Amino acid sequence: MKKFATLVSLVLFPFILGTAQVKDTISYSNVYIYNKDARFGDVGAAVAEQHTYTLDKSRKLRSFYYCVNKNSLKETHFFSYNNSGNMYKEIIYNSDKKAIYILKDYDANGNVVETKGYFLETDARSDSNNRRYVYDSKGRVKEELYLDASGKVKLQLRYKYNSSNDVVKTKIKGDARISEKDIVIKGKYSYNSSGKKTIEILKVKYNGESTTKQRDYFYNDKTALLDSVVIKDKDITYTKKMKYRDNGDIHYFAYFLDGKKVYQKTFNWFTNGKDSRSRIISR
Repeated sequence: MKKFATLVSLVLFPFILGTAQVKDTISYSNVYIYNKDARFGDVGAAVAEQHTYTLDKSRKLRSFYYCVNKNSLKETHFFSYNNSGNMYKEIIYNSDKKAIYILKDYDANGNVVETKGYFLETDARSDSNNRRYVYDSKGRVKEELYLDASGKVKLQLRYKYNSSNDVVKTKIKGDARISEKDIVIKGKYSYNSSGKKTIEILKVKYNGESTTKQRDYFYNDKTALLDSVVIKDKDITYTKKMKYRDNGDIHYFAYFLDGKKVYQKTFNWFTNGKDSRSRIISR
């Protein structure tokens, strides 16, 4: 976990498609391997996800389409940029929610200092998507504040760094449910000499329940790519193993419990409908 700038979400805007754009698609296929061990979670039919990205000639992301099982969930994002090349506006159309837009404000150093959410139809302030960021003297985020529509702080996340600018501790104050995701109440992190994370111990709150999770990271000696992660979660320990293509792109990762594969997610990379075996590109 490097500088917190890498944690800040993308923001987006409406863009008219033109000849300067190329539509690239990553197709994700989730494959559930049947198992009788309920400790790992749900088992059942496969879930198909598709993510479609549209980029302009300068490689800036202009739109993003997300779909699960074709019709069960659809979400479209549009991005806008300011003269400095920073994303400053996002519009989100969700199949089961009202459309919203998010504005981002930057400081003189190009750091995001605040995001503000609005309902697209009425321009009224949203009670979500409002955040404020406080930086230290080295330009690292030391506080992330979740705000309601009136500006009241609902959740505060605090970060501490080591001399290599890696996050080594996290703390939380306020209502963890605000995030809608796993919230790290306390976190401790260790890194190797290359700055890669080796150990992560998190106290997490989710759905009103607190638990401690530990992840141990192991890297390939030759490629320095992540080989596997041993995950200790409550009363179970399982392993996430990575498989790469020759060019370094991720091919798939799989979870193993008691030596048996219980889940696999495969990444198929496409460019203009053709399997490119490469990362998203633009022309």
